[in-house]
Amino acid sequence: MTPRHIETDRLRLRPLAREDVDALHRLLTEPGVRRYLLDDEVIPRDRTASFVDASLASFDADGYGLWAVTPKDGDALIGFCGFWRFHEPPRR
Repeated sequence: MTPRHIETDRLRLRPLAREDVDALHRLLTEPGVRRYLLDDEVIPRDRTASFVDASLASFDADGYGLWAVTPKDGDALIGFCGFWRFHEPPRR
């Protein structure tokens, strides 16, 4: 079961959704973001969509995935966080 959301005083975290693909893609292609997360690779939109799909599947199968971070008083995607498998199968 996918969790609904987590709230702090200023932020709301919710599982990434398919509706987040465009906003996440804009974030992931920002030079300051991609430099550290994607080895400066500009990824195509469909790869971002596959990240979201994999995260949704991970929430369903394992109970964890990537969370969208938005201001508590708005819907703009300002970041993301969570747990992600970098290797399949996972390595120690």
